[in-house]
Amino acid sequence: MAVGDKPAPRPVPEAEVNGCVLDPARLGPLKDCMQSCGPDEPRDEWNHSCLHPRTVAYSCGRVVVPGAPNPHDHPEGEQELCRRLAEAAAPLTDGFWALGSESTTPFVPFFLTANSREMAQEAPTAEDIRRLFGGSIYPAAKITLEPLAEEGSWWQFVLDMKAGGPPGSYQPGKDPTVDADIDRWRNMVRWFRSRQEFRGAYYIEIGGYPLDEELNQASLFPCLIVGVTERGSLAGVCSYAVQT
Repeated sequence: MAVGDKPAPRPVPEAEVNGCVLDPARLGPLKDCMQSCGPDEPRDEWNHSCLHPRTVAYSCGRVVVPGAPNPHDHPEGEQELCRRLAEAAAPLTDGFWALGSESTTPFVPFFLTANSREMAQEAPTAEDIRRLFGGSIYPAAKITLEPLAEEGSWWQFVLDMKAGGPPGSYQPGKDPTVDADIDRWRNMVRWFRSRQEFRGAYYIEIGGYPLDEELNQASLFPCLIVGVTERGSLAGVCSYAVQT
């Protein structure tokens, strides 16, 4: 679409698909990531947001842009399992916020119920996340997945954030308060890794500043801490990072 062109109108979202009904509450923090963060003049239909402004959510947790494929063929009992796991994960992240965020946006329960045989491979990919998000993610947004473990760049970020110093500044035993905060993150990681319902767990970031300097000036980016069930659903918590 050329700059200045109006986006084609999208259809009205289906109110119910195979028993799953529209449920705006399921958007949670994602709703903020649908807001325009740029000038009044939009460059494309995302209108300076990381998630499409017309994204909707269903009771099963699925999010989709109207007009995109919207199947709802969930294994029996999967939605209830995801809801239970998400609600159990939320207290573990009380007081946490997205890494690299300029604001303390809280994590809340979040789940996306997979369709039958939706994610067959062992580990989800960025394309899996795009598909689960039903075409709502800005095409140029980078999706980063890291195993939820006490290692890797995401975990180093946790240590640096809590230590409040340059990279590598955390020293165990130097500050009991910092140690206690990091122990809470460790307990959260261990909870996800210990759940038999999950075949893996991940820290996922969607987008980041700058998203697209020419076309999209979004500054709110989804962040997920989730486990992947045996049937490929995501269940855990969601927040977003503020980056300007």
